[in-house]
Amino acid sequence: MMELLLRMRQSKSSFWLATAGLFLISSWAVILLILRVFESDDIGGRLLVTSFYFTTQSNVMVFLIPILIFVGCQHATWFRRLAFITLVNITITGLIFHIMLASYMPEVDLMQHVLHTVSPLAYILYYYGFTDHRLPIRQVWLVLIHPFVYVISVYTWINPFFGDLLARTFFEFESARFVYPFFDPNVFPRGAWGLVIFNFGFLAPLIVVLAALMMIGKNRLENTLDQHSST
Repeated sequence: MMELLLRMRQSKSSFWLATAGLFLISSWAVILLILRVFESDDIGGRLLVTSFYFTTQSNVMVFLIPILIFVGCQHATWFRRLAFITLVNITITGLIFHIMLASYMPEVDLMQHVLHTVSPLAYILYYYGFTDHRLPIRQVWLVLIHPFVYVISVYTWINPFFGDLLARTFFEFESARFVYPFFDPNVFPRGAWGLVIFNFGFLAPLIVVLAALMMIGKNRLENTLDQHSST
């Protein structure tokens, strides 16, 4: 298995083919999002509220990664950090959807499968299979930057200024004005206190633990590949 992975890594054609494949899959996800926007009578409003979703932002990040590779940014330190943040974001997107959100939806259509299953799996395979990135475990906190800014945004300007638009656009979802149901204090028996406990006492630590495990796994994989390449 390791020998096969090494041969794939050493083949420039395999690398660029895989990068092109990731670009096509992520483009598919973005195109499906855009097509859904144009199905609405209020294209501008639909485009705006679609951009509020963590799913949208994570899939756009996946879309940007191969573009940045095509323009030669893959060896930059900031790119390695961005690539790992994207890994954690898109993994969270898939896990939370399938574990917590799919049950709220009357139907899971093709777009949802692409955004929450195909795109995450494609990026995970690409990241572990075709990048040689290593990050020190002390940098695991970086994965909290986007979720933290996202949560603050929901309560400081998304819900206050665009909550009504979200509720009108996604009227079939009771907690639409908070983007996701686990950001709605009315969902929790203890109200705002229950929301804080869930998001900051459970979800945030879970993200850090997941990120740490993924980082450790990646570093061990690279160490193992180094040992095989030197023998």
